[in-house]
Parts: sequence; structure tokens; C-alpha cells
Amino acid sequence: MMERRHQRVHERCGCASAGAAGPFALAGVERQYERARPFVIRHLLLDLALDFEAKSVAGTATLDFERVAPDADTLELDAVGFDVERVRVDLGKGLEPASFDYDGERLGIHGLGRRALGKVEVAYRATPRRGLYFLAPDKKVKHRPRQVWSQCQDEDARHWFPCPDSPNTRCTTEMICTVPAGAFIRRANFRRALCTWISCSDRFAVAMARRSRNTSTIHLDRSPRAA
Repeated sequence: MMERRHQRVHERCGCASAGAAGPFALAGVERQYERARPFVIRHLLLDLALDFEAKSVAGTATLDFERVAPDADTLELDAVGFDVERVRVDLGKGLEPASFDYDGERLGIHGLGRRALGKVEVAYRATPRRGLYFLAPDKKVKHRPRQVWSQCQDEDARHWFPCPDSPNTRCTTEMICTVPAGAFIRRANFRRALCTWISCSDRFAVAMARRSRNTSTIHLDRSPRAA
């Protein structure tokens, strides 16, 4: 009895299983596959300065990687609309200039040799269209507080920092964020989503520091999370 009922459910949704007449996917839909990831990112360190007037970020992203595929030579990162200034790689002898290519959406870093572990540092500037949002007072909302907040689900992190931008890719994270003097940074979560000046997503914990006349905040999360 239960089996016949499940078969009727599958027939209504068009699923090919349980004896249904047609496939579940619509005709003409192209299959989508996750791309190969021959390297695993273990830790991400962002050191960024926020430009509130230009609605942009500038700084470095340092990614600790571990080799998965023995013959891989290129690490691919998602990065949309960046001005890539420099890429360096540490394969055990300190950071050295690396060969790379960038098409405006993906950054390929070459020459990783056969090292099992290493670091990649990307110096860049970006004006995010998604993922990181700058808000300020305007004619309609004159008393809106100046703030910046991030929302990277599902794949919007790539608009403001380079990473393997997929919900199933997880790593520990750390961020040093420099903002104008007098501003402050709070951690945001689902219960307190908006914070004054800048709020960072839930994967960051907070510890305060000072750098010259600006405010720098260090965020560290030792629990692996998606970008």
C-alpha cells in the first residue's frame, strides 16, 4: 500500500524513479557539476581597509592550502570584478611572486609545485556589487546610520574576497578590518542582523585593536565554516 502511494507521488512530480513516465529535469536544462578542487583551503586571513565613500575594499587575502591531487599545479579562486595588484606564494621559503591569470571571475594561481602545504597571498581592490553592502543616509532615510554589512549566502563572498566560493567548502577564518576612527565593529548573527558602521557575518569572533588613527578589529573563528 505504502509503495503504491509513493509511486503516485513520483508520478505527479515527473520523477523517473518508481516507474514514473518522464524525467524530473525539464527538457533543455543543462546539467551542473561542481568543479574539481585539487587543493583544500584550511584557513583564510583577510586584512582589509574599508573605503566608505568609494564603497570599496582594499587589502590582502591569505589562504592556507593543502594539496589533494598529487599532480595539480593550479589553485583556482572565485573573485568577481577585482583589481588584482599582486599574487605571492609561500611554498616553504617565504612569500615569492607567483604566476597567475585572471578573467574577471576566476583567479588561477600557477606554479604550486608538489608541496603538500602552502600559502597564497592576493593583494587586491574591489567595489562589491553583492556580498558586502555599504549604507548611508539619503534623502528618503536621513537618519540612517552609516554601516557596512555582509551577506554571502549562497555564493556572494566572491564579490569582496577571493575564495573557493561554495557552501560545501569550509575553512577557519580570520579578519583584520580597518575602518575610520570612531567607528566600531560588531559581530552579527541571525537575531541581531544590523549593526552600526560595520557588521561582519557570523563566522567571525571579535577582539579589538588600534592602528594609528583608524580602528582595526581582529576577528578569529577556529571553527571551519563556509565562505
